[in-house]
Amino acid sequence: MSASTAKARRRSPDDEPVVALLGDYDYADSFEIPLESTDERSPEQWMKIAIGGAPLPVKTTVGLAWFALRFDLHPRTPGHLFGMPVVESTPNFVHLRGDSPLLEAHLIGRRADPTLAALTTVLIYKHRTITGGMWSMLGPAHRRIAPYLMERVAAAAR
Repeated sequence: MSASTAKARRRSPDDEPVVALLGDYDYADSFEIPLESTDERSPEQWMKIAIGGAPLPVKTTVGLAWFALRFDLHPRTPGHLFGMPVVESTPNFVHLRGDSPLLEAHLIGRRADPTLAALTTVLIYKHRTITGGMWSMLGPAHRRIAPYLMERVAAAAR
């Protein structure tokens, strides 16, 4: 199967080294997808393609979820991607950290090897009952959108 027709698949979030550094978390997932061997884009570039170029209904859903979770976003500010601060960005890794009164979120993109992209999401709840209830409603959409966005990344390499 070529990367352009590949489907994203779940992987253990514990395969992402940053997860261990974050300590206790309330939610984590990770998805990976094969890439063409000629794809030299960085994970930060993947995120720009995946979210920035997504169809309007997907962008709207993501934006509404981030609004509902009350993220303090800073759009179009240097050092931020889609309003979230970039903690670190290298040719093989990007780490975004979103903060809100309800939770701390970490979005981690990594080139696991030359032909494999991974996206990991880690949530640390600040208000377990409220945030847990909200995530029980938002989580299913996230688990459909995250792999879809990874598939967009692979398809864009064609």
